[in-house]
Amino acid sequence: IERADDRGAIVICAAGNEGRGTISWPAAGPRTVSQGAIDHKQRKLADFSSTNQAVNFVGPGVRILSTYKGGGYATLSGTSMAAPWLAGLAALLVSGEIAHTGKPQTFSGRDFVKNVALACDDLGRAGRDDAYGFGLPIPRRLLAAPADKPQQPQPTRTLSWADLLKILLELLLKNVK
Repeated sequence: IERADDRGAIVICAAGNEGRGTISWPAAGPRTVSQGAIDHKQRKLADFSSTNQAVNFVGPGVRILSTYKGGGYATLSGTSMAAPWLAGLAALLVSGEIAHTGKPQTFSGRDFVKNVALACDDLGRAGRDDAYGFGLPIPRRLLAAPADKPQQPQPTRTLSWADLLKILLELLLKNVK
């Protein structure tokens, strides 16, 4: 984890499914970005989502359609379903920098947290809290601003997986041309 962070990788970890007051390793580590889970339809913390001071963000993690062993699909719940959503946002952020500047931008985990925290819907108590961290990152809000100067949060809807994939594909196709 330290070597990856030192080299500019954003290390995103699922917070765990042990419930309130607990968090799994490596998500509890100081050089990781810890992702909890919400029910994205209700915008409420999932009952199973681990919570404590290490949680940075939350994302959709309840009833997520995913690939499954044996080549099929299944509807699953867990912070392991929420973490890829944040990893996709990190990929969009880095690829957006490539599109704007022509070169990759590296972010430490701490820089990533600082930038994304300003582009979140705060779903819990005002400010950072142990359940929701800084809240639910809003991709359009983050990607609309330069990485070093995120816009102030504005209420918006949560992007679906389909919306997130569409944005990623548009950015990738733009970089191929």
